[in-house]
Amino acid sequence: MEVDFEKTQKTFSYEWKMFRFGERNWGRDISYRKRVFLDSMGVLLDDLKGKLIFDAGCGSGLLSIKMAEDFGMEVIAFDLAYGIEKAYEYNQNPFVHFIHGSVLERPFLDQVFDYIYCAGVLVVLPDSYTGFRKIIRTLEKNGKCLIWVYHSINSTYHPHDRTKLLIFNWIRGHITSHLPIKLQYYIYLSLIPAFLVKQRIEILLGVKQDILTWREKMQIFFDGFSPIYQNRHTHPGRKKSLEQFNKFIKNYESIIPSAVRSLKNNIGNRLTFYSFPKEEWISLRATI
Repeated sequence: MEVDFEKTQKTFSYEWKMFRFGERNWGRDISYRKRVFLDSMGVLLDDLKGKLIFDAGCGSGLLSIKMAEDFGMEVIAFDLAYGIEKAYEYNQNPFVHFIHGSVLERPFLDQVFDYIYCAGVLVVLPDSYTGFRKIIRTLEKNGKCLIWVYHSINSTYHPHDRTKLLIFNWIRGHITSHLPIKLQYYIYLSLIPAFLVKQRIEILLGVKQDILTWREKMQIFFDGFSPIYQNRHTHPGRKKSLEQFNKFIKNYESIIPSAVRSLKNNIGNRLTFYSFPKEEWISLRATI
């Protein structure tokens, strides 16, 4: 496990080494990421002012800074990778606190945060559920959290690129994630000229309009091919959802009663999801 920990730390440290403030993350600008945050969290700006949020796995730290600047929040920005040091140097907002560490060993008391935001972090842990149990205990009783994970690679979610993604996932799992990080860096870097030529041709042909910088593409290479773990989660079906719901109630009613109360009051509506044909699930979501 110690080897995995060190490899994961190096993986994401190299990924954020590619980031420059003012550029995008994974081709997404900060305006887009703020809109997604507000929509997915299901909140208004007035709900956030003066609130304390745990950004569990803050990556580049850019969204953490914007949470404070634009939403008026106090932010605990937490990440395992050394890219957090660059964010700390860049930040000038006294309400953003960058802390280096692992969510599996979070140095916080229980029930202290009004909000938790954890995007694409639990999926790279050996066990996503263990990570969830660790961070959810820090949410105060009337708090709200957003956990973002990967869905499975199947024809429901990837009707046009399923085969490509399955091949990429096999390459990651069997080859690239086992290579030394520095070797991975040079492999991905060697692919950049071909990517830039391909991108230029696609733009000239009108096939593509969005332009990625070489550093943004390197972030995508590291994010997709380097992690040792890349857990994916599926919709379990109505029966399994009820089993998980009852287990959740038992484990967390005393810790986050507001979330449990919301689920209890709306469990019928939540399970309406499964009344739709499976092929429609990709276009549906439920927010607590």
